Amino acid sequence: MTIRNGVALSTSVCLLVLCSLAALAQSQTTGRIVGTVTDEKGAAIPGAEVTVTNKATGEERKVLADDSGHYIVPLLSPGSYTILVTAGGFKRFISEEARVALTETSTIDASLVVGALSESVTITAAPPLVQTEGAQLGRVVDTRAVSELPLATRNFTQILGLSAGAATYLPDNTSVGRNSRTSLLMAHA
Repeated sequence: MTIRNGVALSTSVCLLVLCSLAALAQSQTTGRIVGTVTDEKGAAIPGAEVTVTNKATGEERKVLADDSGHYIVPLLSPGSYTILVTAGGFKRFISEEARVALTETSTIDASLVVGALSESVTITAAPPLVQTEGAQLGRVVDTRAVSELPLATRNFTQILGLSAGAATYLPDNTSVGRNSRTSLLMAHA
């Protein structure tokens, strides 16, 4: 019986590790929306339902605010989103211009007004484009950007050296034949 329990435990640990690695891999290509749901006087509204809809694909994600009124919608594809917040006894809150960027966190706080659920408060102003929550930034680099980079040997691994805090070894260009003194002399001869 103990061998069987040991096998089950090791299988569970392996699955847990694999799932967490998959989540880490996904987080580099996604962003998230966070916020707090409060009433007019600033008191938290626990259990408020937050629905986030991707404008391009129509994909919907629903979460509930915790006891402090905070909500988190992780692993969202980059793009433009509509946020709908509802709670019993309050008017609906709608934000039309929530933006999600790679590896960034967008904060959309909802202030609900007492009223019927059929009424709504719509926010159409876009949040500021400046990120103040963290130092991480993300960007997709396409083949055109790679081919137009001014790299000495056109080796795509040199892109790593362009990142802050990263260091790469740059090989001697003379062995390639470009930008060397002998190749320049031969070109003028």
